[in-house]
Amino acid sequence: MFGWFTKKAPPPVQTRKPRSASPVARTRSDPLPWDAPTSLPEVVEGNSDADWSAWQDSVNFQESRPFDNSDLNTEPAPLSHGHLEAQAVFESEARRKSR
Repeated sequence: MFGWFTKKAPPPVQTRKPRSASPVARTRSDPLPWDAPTSLPEVVEGNSDADWSAWQDSVNFQESRPFDNSDLNTEPAPLSHGHLEAQAVFESEARRKSR
């Protein structure tokens, strides 16, 4: 009837086997895709008039685009005053409790 008042024996302490100082490296039979070297594309450089005119066309196109200055007229966001509000609440609670 009063069995719940008796002291129970503590559970046995489980001991772990010590790990070795040098962990065993896991080996894979197949290399991961990002470990394999990739082949680089072949770069062909030319010095003909067609190559230089293509470069000049790309430069002219970049220079003819209108400048987008929409990101220049930005203002910094106002700082949050949450810490000041929290301090005011804390002080008002302290005054209320001290009355």
